[in-house]
Amino acid sequence: MSRITDREAFEMIQRNTAVLTNAGKGLEGIGRLLGADESEHHLSDDDRSSLAYAVAALGSMIYAAANEAWGYAAPDRDEWT
Repeated sequence: MSRITDREAFEMIQRNTAVLTNAGKGLEGIGRLLGADESEHHLSDDDRSSLAYAVAALGSMIYAAANEAWGYAAPDRDEWT
């Protein structure tokens, strides 16, 4: 495994790791509320609406993190592939 030698790359990875970790925790909680824990949850319409907004926000965060990572890596991809 290679070592990161570029400070900007390190900071980008650190930011995106935090985003992905938080998104993963959020999606895990949403999954449990939607029944992945095999228990029944009685969600109101407001709860469902809130979950939909949370999923949309998490998706947006993940998309932005991926685009930032790709934008950083794309110019040098020929060197590393």
